[in-house]
Amino acid sequence: MKSPFQLRSSQLPKSPNVTRTVIVDPAIRDTVGHHLTVAAALSAAAHSLGHKPIWLGHKLLADTLVPSYVTFIPAFSSTIYQNQIGLFGRAVRPLTGDLQILRKKLRERAWEVELRHKFPSALLMGDRQRELFRALHDLNLTADDLIILPSADPQTVDILASWCETQLRSAVPQIHIRTCWSESNMPFSNYGGGFANAVRRVASVSRLTLSAETEGAAELWSQKTGFRFDIWHCIADVGTLPRVQDQPPTKPFIVAWLGEPRAEKGTAILPEVIERVLDQAERDGVKFLLQDAGRASRKALQLNSQLAKFEDALERIPVGSSPSSYLEALERSHILLLPYEPKHYPMSRCSGVAVEGLLTAKPMVVTRGTFAETLINGGNGIAGSDAEELASGILKIISDFEKFYTGALRAREKAIPKYDVLSTYQRMVS
Repeated sequence: MKSPFQLRSSQLPKSPNVTRTVIVDPAIRDTVGHHLTVAAALSAAAHSLGHKPIWLGHKLLADTLVPSYVTFIPAFSSTIYQNQIGLFGRAVRPLTGDLQILRKKLRERAWEVELRHKFPSALLMGDRQRELFRALHDLNLTADDLIILPSADPQTVDILASWCETQLRSAVPQIHIRTCWSESNMPFSNYGGGFANAVRRVASVSRLTLSAETEGAAELWSQKTGFRFDIWHCIADVGTLPRVQDQPPTKPFIVAWLGEPRAEKGTAILPEVIERVLDQAERDGVKFLLQDAGRASRKALQLNSQLAKFEDALERIPVGSSPSSYLEALERSHILLLPYEPKHYPMSRCSGVAVEGLLTAKPMVVTRGTFAETLINGGNGIAGSDAEELASGILKIISDFEKFYTGALRAREKAIPKYDVLSTYQRMVS
C-alpha cells in the first residue's frame, strides 16, 4: 500500500536492536488537554533508554510542538472525540473536503462496523482506520517494537485490532493500551461492541499489557475484559513542571482555574464562587487567573458575560496556549480551583491539571466526589460540594496559607514516586 505521508524526520529507518516506541493518539493535535504532554513525557522516557519514539498524531499538529528526537507522522484527519467517516462520507469527501462540521452527518454507521468485523475489506474501512493502516504499513514494525495507546478509546482500539488481525502474529509488536476513562464518560463507548470487546480482540492476536489511570477504572475494566489492568496514574514529566515556590506569596493571592474551559470543569458554578470570594476577601487580596480567553462559542460568550462584573479581579489567558504559557500560569498560581462536576469527573477519571497541581505543591480547592478529592490528604487542600463551600475553602487557605502550603509540600513528596514517568514506561516495556 503506497503511503501519502511525508515523514517529518530523517530518523525513520530501523536501526539494529533499537526498539521503536510508536505512540498512537489522533488527539495529539495541539496543546488542549493533556494528549500532547503525555506523549512528550513517554517519549522522553523512551529516549532516555535508547528507544526511538514515533508519534502517529493529527495532521494539524505544529512542528514546533514535536521534540527533536521524535519522528512525527501526521496520520489522522480527526481526533478520538470525532466520528469516523463511513461509506457514504468517503464517497462525497472529494466534494466536501475535511469539513469537520459534516463529520457527524457522514459518520460510520453501526451496521458498517459490524459488517467490517465479519468481512474485513478495504472498501469497508472507516477513514481513521485507513489512515492508521497506511501509517503502520510505512513503519514496517516488528515484534521488537512497542505500540502505545496512551488515551485509548473504543474506536482507536477497534481499528488497531483490525490491523493486528492482518499481520503475522509472530511479527506483531508488543502493545500497551492505557485508558483515561470509565464506561460512563468514554467517547463513543458503544462503538464496535464497546471498549472491552475491542481489548479482547487485540489480546487474541498480540502480546498485550493494559492500564487505567485510577483504581476504580482499573477494577471496572478488569471485570469487563477478564484481563488485568495495572494502575498507571496520569502521566506527568516532573522534570518539566514549574519549580516549587520557596518564598511566601505576596498579595494578591492568585487562584487559578486552568485547562480547557468546558462545562464539566465547572463553568456553571465558577461565577458564583468568584463572587462569594470577592465579597468576603480583603480588598486587593485575591486575583483569579482563568484559562478561558479566545473562545467565541455560545457557552464561552455566556461565561464571559457572567464574569464581566469581576473584570478588575480577573486575568485571562488563552485556551490552548503554548505549553510554556500554561506552565507559567501554573507557576504563578498560589491556589488551584477545580470545581469539576462529579458526573463527568468521577473518582475513576483522572485530571491532569489536578495531578500537576499536586506535583507542584499547590493547595487545591476541589469538588467532592471527583478524582481531585482523592489527592487531598495531609492538609494540602479543601473539598466542597457547592459554590458556598468552595468559596469558603479558598478563603480558609488564604487565611492560613502557610499551613496548607506545608501540607501541599508533604503531599508532593509522597506523590512523586507514584507519577514517575520513567518507571511507568519501564513497566510498559517489561
